[in-house]
Amino acid sequence: MRKLLLITAVLFSLGSMAQRPLDFTKNIRTFNKNLKLNSLMSQMPTSHIAKPAKAQAKAPAKAPEGESRTYYLDFYNQCYGVSIVPEVHKAVNIIFGSENKVYIQNMMYPSEFNTYIEGELNGNVITIKNGQLIGEIQGYNMVLCNMVLDETTGQISLDTSNDFTLTIDENYGIITSDITGFIGIFTEGYEMVYTCSGMMQFTPAELYPKADEHEYTYDYEAYSTPLQTNKKGTVQIINLGQYSYVKGLMPEEAPDAWLMAVNENGSLSITLPQIIEEDRCAAFVDFKDGGAIIQTPVTFEYDKASDSYVLSEYSLTNLFASYDEASGTLGIGYSASYDNLKIKAYTTGINKVEDSDADVVSTEYYDLSGRSLNNAQKGINIKVMKYSDGTTKTVKVAK
Repeated sequence: MRKLLLITAVLFSLGSMAQRPLDFTKNIRTFNKNLKLNSLMSQMPTSHIAKPAKAQAKAPAKAPEGESRTYYLDFYNQCYGVSIVPEVHKAVNIIFGSENKVYIQNMMYPSEFNTYIEGELNGNVITIKNGQLIGEIQGYNMVLCNMVLDETTGQISLDTSNDFTLTIDENYGIITSDITGFIGIFTEGYEMVYTCSGMMQFTPAELYPKADEHEYTYDYEAYSTPLQTNKKGTVQIINLGQYSYVKGLMPEEAPDAWLMAVNENGSLSITLPQIIEEDRCAAFVDFKDGGAIIQTPVTFEYDKASDSYVLSEYSLTNLFASYDEASGTLGIGYSASYDNLKIKAYTTGINKVEDSDADVVSTEYYDLSGRSLNNAQKGINIKVMKYSDGTTKTVKVAK
């Protein structure tokens, strides 16, 4: 069984402001600061790292009946063999059913537990009961249970006295757990924990503006691919003012993965590790220092000459659990690295404000923090248009 890995205290705000993403950039210490990578390798088959057989789902794998809504989830999730680290902008389906039932698409190892978590809505609080059956592994029934983070020690512990809860913000519909709230998957008697996640924030998909596209160049090397220089690609960036979500930095390894960045003093800063897919993390590595993993913010500095954000000091890699057959121990490996990253600052993704829109029945404007505006202001605004057929379109506009 996977063992629960502990994290140190993490302090951040889960306020109810629209489009305010999970802030995980402060006081992050998720694993040994002196941890270094093994050599470039292929990712081990799961059987080589003692992962258990695939779970058999007991809860409904098909979507239950009800009103289905799409959310994007920012939260802390477990990466096997690495630690509990952030995962951002993960698309999750939530169904609001009859008799106050709410069904949340499972976010913890969904390839093994392809199912929905059932909750009960009372007012603006969703309660997920302890003991809910979620699947089966090697003859063991696996159930859900509430867990709590101790902000002083950083330990995450079982809490059978209270159920896990989520709160719906009445203004924007953002759903959050308590700042110390975690939920885990356990064997039926709570003797062993399989995985856990927490500090959740589900943001309705319609609150996000459309992503802008930027030209991207990089060098790429993988276990089965020789070094390729000056490769060309495209990254997508959702700009929320202080924060941004970035997709496409690792196109060969994780084309659909989003990473959260901070916009500071005209530069782009990213703190890793962050999960890019099940049991794999993105991480910056200093190979000049023997493969040291960088756990502090790394900045893409703006280069005026090329009008680009540039990172050449560190390598961007994919982390995963590796197995040393000689010693019989787990370690951390990687199978690909990206270097000399360069993101063009210019984008054509910003539209001019138009004077009229066909079939639009209402138009609302917001600033980049989500604050409602009476009219479009000078600079960049978020424009939300509602059409006569009931659909909604969100675009970023400049005036």
